Amino acid sequence: MITGACVGLVSCLGTTDMGFRDCFSRTAAFEWFVIVVAGFLFRLDHHGVSSIIRWLALDSDLYTALISFFRASSWRMQRVMDRWFQIVLSEAPLIQINDRCILIGDGIKISKVRFVLVKDGNERFILLTSDLTLSPQDIITAYSHRFKIEVTFKVMKHLLGVFFYHFWTSGWPKIGKNNQSVISSLIPDHKRLIVQATNAIEGFVNFGCIATGTLQILALKHHEKIWQSYRRWLRTYTSYIPSDEVVRSVIQEEFLHNFRSFRNSAIYRIIMSKSRKNQQHQLPMVA
Repeated sequence: MITGACVGLVSCLGTTDMGFRDCFSRTAAFEWFVIVVAGFLFRLDHHGVSSIIRWLALDSDLYTALISFFRASSWRMQRVMDRWFQIVLSEAPLIQINDRCILIGDGIKISKVRFVLVKDGNERFILLTSDLTLSPQDIITAYSHRFKIEVTFKVMKHLLGVFFYHFWTSGWPKIGKNNQSVISSLIPDHKRLIVQATNAIEGFVNFGCIATGTLQILALKHHEKIWQSYRRWLRTYTSYIPSDEVVRSVIQEEFLHNFRSFRNSAIYRIIMSKSRKNQQHQLPMVA
């Protein structure tokens, strides 16, 4: 039997992943997308793309194919992220102010801003916004959600390893002592390689964002079943909504120890189609 958490994962990933299908002009590219998102959720180390090959027990001969996927022309990052935004709007309850969704960013450059001086006891601080129509109260409310981006960075960096990409290209200019790197002076082939490597980094990070969001959607929609499947000890339960760490630990255990339960899912079919030939229906087990 698949536990409730796994049903939620398979259902969520199935709905989410199939929603991305038409963002990829080739089936092979779409399947690698599924592999990468699943890899972020299931792997147990952060050693770049190689960890996805290792923890999903994929054929090591496919390493080059996976690297090539990040540089492929069969998909565009903007289209993928536009689709992800549509999925989030349909799956998650977003915080709104004046009927507008709050999207937490980490920097913007724009002129004509509004300042709000806030006094909190003996503390004083200044807030600002580029939206001149917001009231001071709404600006303060919006800023109260700002810290959540730091929590998200923590999850992406330490839990999922989203920023541990290892893409490299021979096109990068060498920078030695007293030397400056001037991209405009590079030959066209090297510029092309640098653009491909940059796109690969952007793809890796944004697919990690999708994996992070998947954990959060699971927590919101299947929190009771996830808590029922959670077998570890917590000193304090701070919320009925499980954290990203709790959700991931549950689905990792189910994936690594009960993989055959996924046999009727698209995820199982895609992973097994790329698995090591001598390891059908098996995955590396945690000691």
